[in-house]
Amino acid sequence: MDGKWIDLEIFYNDNPTEIFSQMTMNKDTALHIVASCGGSRGLLKELIELINDKAHWMLRHALKIENNDGNTPLHEAAASGNLYAAKLLVDEDKRLSGQSSFGSLVEIRNQLGESPLYRAAAFGHTNLVKYFRSEVHDIEQHFKRKDGLSILHTAGIPQ
Repeated sequence: MDGKWIDLEIFYNDNPTEIFSQMTMNKDTALHIVASCGGSRGLLKELIELINDKAHWMLRHALKIENNDGNTPLHEAAASGNLYAAKLLVDEDKRLSGQSSFGSLVEIRNQLGESPLYRAAAFGHTNLVKYFRSEVHDIEQHFKRKDGLSILHTAGIPQ
């Protein structure tokens, strides 16, 4: 994917609203896909810069857009163990929201009620759990999903 960045850059420069387009059957956008790929650090950063150069509102929307499961790109980074992507997405969200934690990306729940911290724990990514722990407002709010399944129970279930 990194080798095709020039093609993507040209495409998104010419069609900036396409960043919101669904690229998979699960309604993942380019940010969902790139955030879940550990080997695409440069691509994620450049894609974010490209969107930001067009308009701040576009980037803010792109960071929070949900797929069919209610997952944002940050949820996907958390599930895949991509610490670099998680930090980059959270930092951009903070920059755009003026450092406010209210309504921040780390607090968004998917359809099951899972936050990015919960997803990181469910997939055994302790480095991400430690990172998210320092970013969330009230960590206890991230211990359970809507159906009552706790982080500890989920961590023991093979994914």
